[in-house]
Amino acid sequence: MANILKRLPKENLFTDMTDISVIIPVYNTEKYLKKCVLSVLNGGVEDIEILLIDDGSTDNSGALCDHLAEKYHKIKVFHKENEGLSETRNLGIKKAEGKYLCFIDSDDFLEEGSLFKMLKKAESKKAEISVFGLIIDMEGSFKEFVFDGSYILTQENKNSHFISLKDKCLLDSCCNKLYLTNFVRESGVLMPNGEYFEDTYFNLCLWNKFSKCAVFSDCYYHYLKRKEKSITKCFDYGKLDDLKKRVSLMFKVTSGLDSFLNFYYVKYVLSFLCDTFLSEARLSARERKALIKKETCSKQFKNAAKNANSYTKSGKVLIFIGRCSFYPVIYLFLGLSCFVKYKLIKFYFRVVRV
Repeated sequence: MANILKRLPKENLFTDMTDISVIIPVYNTEKYLKKCVLSVLNGGVEDIEILLIDDGSTDNSGALCDHLAEKYHKIKVFHKENEGLSETRNLGIKKAEGKYLCFIDSDDFLEEGSLFKMLKKAESKKAEISVFGLIIDMEGSFKEFVFDGSYILTQENKNSHFISLKDKCLLDSCCNKLYLTNFVRESGVLMPNGEYFEDTYFNLCLWNKFSKCAVFSDCYYHYLKRKEKSITKCFDYGKLDDLKKRVSLMFKVTSGLDSFLNFYYVKYVLSFLCDTFLSEARLSARERKALIKKETCSKQFKNAAKNANSYTKSGKVLIFIGRCSFYPVIYLFLGLSCFVKYKLIKFYFRVVRV
């Protein structure tokens, strides 16, 4: 990949400031970091800065950051105590000097020449946020391209595309987007510390603040799906609380989407309960059953299921399960879902993805 650096066209679109600040949080990813950084350097944009923020790594990632910075002058390294992904990205926002912000996870990578293409498209639309597609990459097993066409969102029409963007996970991630740096800073929005799904919070908080958001069908970002990476394979009671908070936030920043958001409440709760079957959850059968009954029999869950709606077949199945009053069916469905989600990953992403 290093040889590509000599072949790619380079272009400065601005003369008075850095074009893009690429923020890469680093934590124990020495196996993937070099490929990630080289994909940015091969992005086709000359005037960039790469902020490698080492969040207290315990492997050789920190030393690798320093080595890469010595080799490539575009790289700046910051070492800090481990505080989590949110605080690491927030530091990047504070330190960035580019016109645009680009977030990349250190175990993911970009398509060759993609930063140049993203920058040209973002500039052509003069949007505060530019949204691109994703490539779900199963490390050689298969690739799934996720996108939602090309169009412009304003505060007047944004709700008309919210459902599609949310269902395809294009709204949640901050890694498939370019953000105008001044827009983010002036909004005052930062990522919440100590919470799951910080990307979703960040983007939902910006949902009511942009004047123009450009959506493109192009897929440039490789999201590397691997077992040791997946946050969904991490059982934590706090995760369910954060999921519920995200639904509440969606209600606040949208209008006229109540049935869809009720569906997401059901979906989030069932997804969390699905993970109770993981060995990592360390729950006895009795504890698991008690938790499932508690959540699925709660007044809030039942009301959400009653008023939920989804246009997808998989979504309709979830609503049916949410409305089911026969506990063994719910229990069997969650156990089967856990197996499909973590053992039949290719099927899950191409058919289910719920």
